[in-house]
Amino acid sequence: MTSKEIKAKCENIHHFYRPKDIYDLCSQLHLNIVETDLGQVDSLLQQQNHLFFIHLNKNAEYKETAIARSIGHYHLHIYSSYFQLTNSSISLSHIENVQGDIFASELLLPDHRIYDNIEMIKGKNNNEIAIYFKLPLYTIHFKQESIKNIIKNRSFFAFL
Repeated sequence: MTSKEIKAKCENIHHFYRPKDIYDLCSQLHLNIVETDLGQVDSLLQQQNHLFFIHLNKNAEYKETAIARSIGHYHLHIYSSYFQLTNSSISLSHIENVQGDIFASELLLPDHRIYDNIEMIKGKNNNEIAIYFKLPLYTIHFKQESIKNIIKNRSFFAFL
């Protein structure tokens, strides 16, 4: 799945569910969150008896991002052969994990959120933008083109 398709899927989720936050979205999707110590893993998605669980590392620095990544695996990969084989996201391929990261970035930082905060982030570097939105740096890297385009378009329309 392309980045553009993932972005469209996240936009549809925002439009259809209108979640207040990531926990509200999990509730609407009937995804149960279980916090535990997962060592080096931030989260994983598991299916058991037709129920889906997000196992969240209680020590994860960015819990909402970890949850959003697991929601991405739920929407993008539950029918993949790796997921079907193990009933969890622990054995997904590198590409599927990158897609989960892109999904988390698009879900937590949709373009409208960037647009609404453009004056606050204009002129800031990626690290400062990540701190402002309380997101890991990699989410800003995935959103870099959107941020550039929004700033460019905003500047263009300011002159009209």
